[in-house]
Amino acid sequence: MKLKGACPDKRLPKGILSAGKTAITDALADFNIAKTADIVNEKMPSQAQIPQQSVSIKKPSNTVQSKKK
Repeated sequence: MKLKGACPDKRLPKGILSAGKTAITDALADFNIAKTADIVNEKMPSQAQIPQQSVSIKKPSNTVQSKKK
């Protein structure tokens, strides 16, 4: 069912079938508007948009200072 796939939990909204054909058509139209508006957010970032950071890891020194008496 087309409307069922438009819902995040794969269930029809409560009362949508009893509301009639107009309510179903409106619900599908609302979903398609939201889906179209969200296309930008669904894209993978391009390489130019990914910040390139270098991480330097400092290793602890192996020299231990000991005091001699």
